[in-house]
Amino acid sequence: QLLCDQLQILVFDEADRILDMGFSQQINAIVANLPKERQTLLFSATQTRNVKDLSRVCTKDPVFVSAHERCAHITPDGLIQSYMVCEDHDKINTMWSFIVNNKRSKTIIFVSSCKQARFITGAFCHLRPGLPVMGLWGTMNQKKRVDVFQKFENKKAAVMIATDVASRGLDFSDVDWVVQVDCPASVEDYIHRVGRTSRMNQTGHAVLFLTSHQEEPMVTALAQANIPVTKQIADPNVLVDIRTKMQATLSQFPELNQFAQKSVVAYLRSVYMMRNKKVFDVTTIDAAALATSYGLVTVPRVRFLTKKGITLKSDKGKDGAVEKDPVSRRFLNTETEKQLRVPLESFDVDDRNDDILTVKKRDVFSLLDDGNEPSDTTKPPMAKGRANTKALTKMSVAKKLLNKKLKVNVRKVYDEEGEPVK
Repeated sequence: QLLCDQLQILVFDEADRILDMGFSQQINAIVANLPKERQTLLFSATQTRNVKDLSRVCTKDPVFVSAHERCAHITPDGLIQSYMVCEDHDKINTMWSFIVNNKRSKTIIFVSSCKQARFITGAFCHLRPGLPVMGLWGTMNQKKRVDVFQKFENKKAAVMIATDVASRGLDFSDVDWVVQVDCPASVEDYIHRVGRTSRMNQTGHAVLFLTSHQEEPMVTALAQANIPVTKQIADPNVLVDIRTKMQATLSQFPELNQFAQKSVVAYLRSVYMMRNKKVFDVTTIDAAALATSYGLVTVPRVRFLTKKGITLKSDKGKDGAVEKDPVSRRFLNTETEKQLRVPLESFDVDDRNDDILTVKKRDVFSLLDDGNEPSDTTKPPMAKGRANTKALTKMSVAKKLLNKKLKVNVRKVYDEEGEPVK
């Protein structure tokens, strides 16, 4: 039993998340068993100012202390922040191009879902960009998380594909780049992600990928939070298209193909579940092009969108009409579809000569018939529906052999000169 009678200081790290993630019963139980006279310290890069939340742990005159209260911006001065417009179906190519052009850097890449992190990590490991690639996501067991953390910490140049599980509470040293491939859910999440670099007065770089639909509302939200970001344009000379390589890799590794399908569905689900609909609109995503960028030949079925009656951008024709099979259709253009959709009745199919090898003479050893069997050319055709369906058993074959007075299974012994011994 733990006695806290002499406790004087209570500390909450990542206090905003602890007070907001549904731990109210646990927090209330802990605070109820602590002395009333104590000092409570709450630490977070995005501290909450909600009086209702703070009153549960800080009962007297809370004081807010900001480490950057005299700075011009909320993020560190040594952090160079930028964003670039990149559509969803171009993110894989842009991500790969960034990695191969920064092989001497230590980079953390953030994505939305665990399945995305797992797939991209596996695919890039097979493609071999020239530096270590590792992944960190929420469904990993604790031992593997620690192993990945230590490996990435000891590397001078490496890439880690991670979810928001790596945005808080992990102190990585000498991280050069933080790349947010998928837009964060809120400005607070953005701050915690970029906080993995430019630590303790060091310099660092942060890049945010935004689609054309996300650009205006997200940049406005960052400006309102006093976060400076500048727009960058990718150099087309360094961009590499790896869609063909991705398709070849997925065809070689079927398990990776399944991960790719689940990743596309997981990304669409994450966008659909976001609260800020001004930034996240799943109907603007071209699912066909997105699946192609992941190396898939077909678009995975997205049942939850179908049940909701939501139509993706790729599901509409030129006139805005919805196609009959929007999710599982193949990537075929109009001319190819016309060529492939030929009815089977238009072909003159003759299945009478399907067999390549045919038997010219049956009953070679005259076991089934006493007379000579005519050849196929002279044998009359058998009438339909009158085929002999009686099964041929070993007993019937043995009887025919006995009737023909053939000696079977006779043992013969030969001498040294090869003559049979009687």
